[in-house]
Amino acid sequence: MGTCGVESSQPLTTERSATLDKDLLGSWVVSDGEGAGMDFTIAHVGGAVVRVTALTTEGRDKGTFEGHTSLVGKLKVLNLRLREGDELSGGYVFVRYQLTGDGSLETWLLDDVQVNAALKNGTLSGKRTQYGGTWLTDTPARLVRYLTQATPEDRFQKFATLRRK
Repeated sequence: MGTCGVESSQPLTTERSATLDKDLLGSWVVSDGEGAGMDFTIAHVGGAVVRVTALTTEGRDKGTFEGHTSLVGKLKVLNLRLREGDELSGGYVFVRYQLTGDGSLETWLLDDVQVNAALKNGTLSGKRTQYGGTWLTDTPARLVRYLTQATPEDRFQKFATLRRK
């Protein structure tokens, strides 16, 4: 997770409508995927808010994110923002996740190619950033509609599989 993918000025749902998914809490290690060599700790901050801390397996800080879970149709999606000191900065990164029968945590990020196609055809509003990412400016309702009008495989690309430490 970083700031060079797809970010949104708006979350999918409000924090008030979120519920804490306690199954996410704990320490995770990436077993495969783009985040290989990283450890994640997901901690409860308060209410429905969680803090996700990413470290390399050598202990180097890769960022701290904070946010809440949205239920979009049958999809569970984290709405995460980068935490820098005492402030949340940047936009929301949407991380779809699913806990599997073997206890793994499968994660996906919005597919940048599909999002940019939606920008070109007017399905979504936003722009490409100077850093190669995408900035979405749609309302939460329009973002949810975009996610639910196709299969998850058409909207998200695999990020990583995590296992409990």
